[in-house]
Amino acid sequence: MRDDKSNILKVAFPTFISENFYFECGNGWFDLVADVAQFVTARTPYCSAAQIKEKFGGLRIYVNFEYDENGESLVPEEIGQEIHRHISRIENMSYKICEDCGINLKDDNKCPQDKLGYWFRNICISCADIQEEKATQRLENKIYKTLKEK
Repeated sequence: MRDDKSNILKVAFPTFISENFYFECGNGWFDLVADVAQFVTARTPYCSAAQIKEKFGGLRIYVNFEYDENGESLVPEEIGQEIHRHISRIENMSYKICEDCGINLKDDNKCPQDKLGYWFRNICISCADIQEEKATQRLENKIYKTLKEK
């Protein structure tokens, strides 16, 4: 996620997302992450994001609950379960949203997996074309630089 997007989340939800937190997913899932952050912070200040990333084409959100000096969770069990159920719903929603631009994916605009190579990603055809163009440009620049050095 770009710095401008991640900074919005860090400022809006400082108890959930620390200042030095690093997101490992695209901008298209910004609203999903914001939804989880808002849901969690409305219920407890004792839950924070441990990791937010893309894995096998879907959003993954891992959280930490705080504990007191006796090892007791500061988050009541029913609140913790509610948080995990909500995260699970949001993670399932991510499979229908382009990770890069955030549009709803349908059969006619979802990039076929064979175009993405061996990576599992949920992106639209437009974003896949942009990635392919950038990859081609990087390769051309690398070839040009190598030839120029000889």
